[in-house]
Amino acid sequence: MSEAMSKGSAKQSILDGNQLTSAVAAVRTIPPDRRIYALGVITGTFHIYNTGRPAGGNTQYHLTITHSGYSQRSLAPGGTDTFNGGGNTVFIQNDGPSALQVLSNGNQLERPKSSPNLFMQSLVARPSDSLLGSTGDDAMNTLQDKWYNALVAGLGLNANTFQLLQSSAPLPFTSMGIWNIFNSIPPDSLTQVFSQSSFNSFYDTYRAVVMNLMPPDGAQFRQTLGDSYPAWQAAQKALKPGTNVLNAFNEWAQLNLDPGTATKASIQYQQLLNGTVGLAVKNVLNPAYIDANNGPIFSKTIQNLKDELTQAPQRTLSFDSSTASSDVSHTWASGSISGAYDFFRAGAGGDFDQLNTKASSSKVTVQASFGRVLSFAAAPGGWYSSAALSLGYRTPDNTVWTPGQQPDWESTFGGNGNLKRLSTELVVVDGIDATITSSATFSSSEQQTITGSASAGFWPFFSASASGGQQTSVSFDSSGAMTLRISVPKGNPQVLGVNVLPIQQALGG
Repeated sequence: MSEAMSKGSAKQSILDGNQLTSAVAAVRTIPPDRRIYALGVITGTFHIYNTGRPAGGNTQYHLTITHSGYSQRSLAPGGTDTFNGGGNTVFIQNDGPSALQVLSNGNQLERPKSSPNLFMQSLVARPSDSLLGSTGDDAMNTLQDKWYNALVAGLGLNANTFQLLQSSAPLPFTSMGIWNIFNSIPPDSLTQVFSQSSFNSFYDTYRAVVMNLMPPDGAQFRQTLGDSYPAWQAAQKALKPGTNVLNAFNEWAQLNLDPGTATKASIQYQQLLNGTVGLAVKNVLNPAYIDANNGPIFSKTIQNLKDELTQAPQRTLSFDSSTASSDVSHTWASGSISGAYDFFRAGAGGDFDQLNTKASSSKVTVQASFGRVLSFAAAPGGWYSSAALSLGYRTPDNTVWTPGQQPDWESTFGGNGNLKRLSTELVVVDGIDATITSSATFSSSEQQTITGSASAGFWPFFSASASGGQQTSVSFDSSGAMTLRISVPKGNPQVLGVNVLPIQQALGG
């Protein structure tokens, strides 16, 4: 918490889970109903607190800060997560089991200009007031669903696996940049907002799992440690990449066990390190499998991607929102979306809210050609053991998972688990030539606003790189209808989306 949160009634009220009577802070209670709630524009720091009511362990929630990124989080009862809204609109979805409270100091929770009573009327959120579902949101979501169907059909993709990717900034096309996307655990959504600086890490989640697994053949080792075994498990979880696991255990044993027990346990542990779980622990900490930014490596590099692109086919796409289907019930996520997707990326607030609604509610067409379209697969590097993760997945009881410690099977693979799917392929395009039109009538002042924001990008190609000769232009005809042109020459590949597999299928089951 910030220094401002350390004094006064705001901290006491949020930690006690009581309603605030002071005007020092604004509080929203978010029930565990899996609905999407709009928190409005938040200009500064805000805090999300797990009330622990009703009880049931860690609460899973989804947070989208528009123009910044999406994240899926797990919060322990009584715990607090802190974020910075940065003047962006914020959305939250609570999967449960407990209610959450959102607190923001002072006047940082701003009332949306279009809906002044959206979230300040009550401390308890009411779905009719706050649920994402305004006319503008509905129009944009419908347009996004239609675009998804058009991409799948036009580019020969698979609706059982494909997920659109929208980025808050151009994606850095380096090996580490594409590894970050592979490392991001995708949400249960047809579209995800991706940020290189904020995503749910597969590596971190996997590492926590293997650190909490008990080797099936480790009964003698656990018996030797006795009541000290949970303490070693906790110490093992805190190990950082680059740590020699056996040396770490020996140091811990010398401090926590009598000499005879320490020697016996060291011999047993060394034997366990050659088993499935032991090797997984050693490899996930091996610095050879970590990149310069402390992220995990994968089996292919950016050069592999560029080489494969040279053999990829060309594709063209024609889209008309007035005739395209918005039915996505046949897709793998059945139409779920994560976050809000605006037509114009340049800003939020009353002016752009109206422009976004006007553009997305009108007839929209896209004529696009892609020089190359590639589904690029890469596997996790040597840090990953499919055998160890499969052991944990197929053994939900406490014969493998350490009893009473997190993560457990339910928090990992259960209904609200944080490792239910993986990104196995990137869908990459190289060379974009697109014309987008909106038949809405824009006034002279609106045309000036849109023209001034052209460099920030337009739906649906937000993540197109600003380098490498990209050209973006906007024009209006005599009636005020808009035409956008985006051109990105070959040699500047863009990630259009990812292919997603359920964890069971990714593990070969």
